[in-house]
Amino acid sequence: MSELNSIDIYAVHFPPYSIFENETVDGQDVETVSAAFEAVGIEVVYRTLPWNRAYNLAVQGKIPALLSCLSNKEREEFFWISDPISYADESFISFSNVVPKSEFTLKNIRDYKIGVINGYAQSERLKELGFMLDYSNNEMQTLMKLRDGRVDIVYNNTTAIQYLIREWSERQQLWAVTVERTSYHLCLSRDYPNAEYFFHKFTEGFDLIRGNGIYAQILGNFGAN
Repeated sequence: MSELNSIDIYAVHFPPYSIFENETVDGQDVETVSAAFEAVGIEVVYRTLPWNRAYNLAVQGKIPALLSCLSNKEREEFFWISDPISYADESFISFSNVVPKSEFTLKNIRDYKIGVINGYAQSERLKELGFMLDYSNNEMQTLMKLRDGRVDIVYNNTTAIQYLIREWSERQQLWAVTVERTSYHLCLSRDYPNAEYFFHKFTEGFDLIRGNGIYAQILGNFGAN
């Protein structure tokens, strides 16, 4: 197979956008990116690493692409960044038995230890603002800290958190205060061979599936808009 007919894309277990379960890969962003590349004759192989490790390898040009990647000015220097492929609410989240929602306001947030994910762009923003942060490698790790009282609040994607605790008894006590609506992208390393080629092929394929209704169907399957 030609090296231009296949691409490895790195992601984490980040439902419903990317779901690594039972040796299978699925999810809203997985299906979107796969469909876009399939439309232009390119096969996608999904691989997983902890986000911070994958991000640093991509910055160095050692791996080709990251899925469900936030866009910012710093990242534009290192990546070809696609149009948005999905959207999410970024929120401060806790359980009422850990921090009652009535006690939380954006004004007193500095009184709490906030669980964030190592390497996430939003984690860096909170660090720059001087918040008291506790870092984890993934969403489930920070949720376990929240349940055990080792952090007071987590800052994350509301939909992902709701999915991960769907079988927890504490799910009924979950509350969230949404701060911003954000978008996720496919990010291709500028220093990886042929990355610009794959960026333009993805853009071509994404335009095709937006035009023929496949993208809308994927969004509908996951209850997104």
